[in-house]
Amino acid sequence: HEALYISMLLAQRVDGVIVASAFGSIEHFGVLRDAGIPIIAIDRELSGIADDAVMADHAEGGRLMARHLIDLGHRAIAIVGAPAHSQPIQLRLQGITAEMAKDGIAPAIVAMAEEHSFAETYRLARELLASRPEVTAIIGTTDVSAIAAIHAVQDRGFSVPNDYSVVGFDDLPEAAYVFPRLTTVAQPIRDVGRQAARLLEALIEEHQTGDESQGAVVKVPVTLIERDSTGPVRN
Repeated sequence: HEALYISMLLAQRVDGVIVASAFGSIEHFGVLRDAGIPIIAIDRELSGIADDAVMADHAEGGRLMARHLIDLGHRAIAIVGAPAHSQPIQLRLQGITAEMAKDGIAPAIVAMAEEHSFAETYRLARELLASRPEVTAIIGTTDVSAIAAIHAVQDRGFSVPNDYSVVGFDDLPEAAYVFPRLTTVAQPIRDVGRQAARLLEALIEEHQTGDESQGAVVKVPVTLIERDSTGPVRN
């Protein structure tokens, strides 16, 4: 689908492109680069394709999730998520592990799926709950993963947050309506879009005038939204 869309954009002789790619492979974007079309990547860097990117600060979001749980007394923290190949997910994992390392701890288990779906992350959450009884908190690398973990906890007869704390990332609309309401890191989606549009306008103007600027990766700040799915570690 992405290759087809790229052909359509080339045929329409667009002045610039904002790319939000869902896949690990990026070679098919090379035709845009080779055609000299200004490109802005959002949510992930496209090394070798685009020099400019705008994204949420995923690593900082990971640090916020870990720090929130650590401050509540949790030390046996598991991570459930998907898709494993995603650059933003990998950045979140880096932030989580770096923040936990400050307190001399590491994730109890990191369970990652390739398919980002409720069913897959629910399965992973069920398995880790059965195999790692020492865990007291679960980080979902996305809200979908976190909501799946909440269901897995409840389906095993336990409570969130009394038995397990759960935190997610994205702040999807569903996060405020799931029971209990999900503590999560909010992505600044509108700000990312605005900054990407402004940056692309500047790149197009530079391209038309023959000017060249050095590429930049803009990381937009994220915010932890505390709700009801996290609480102090159980005794």
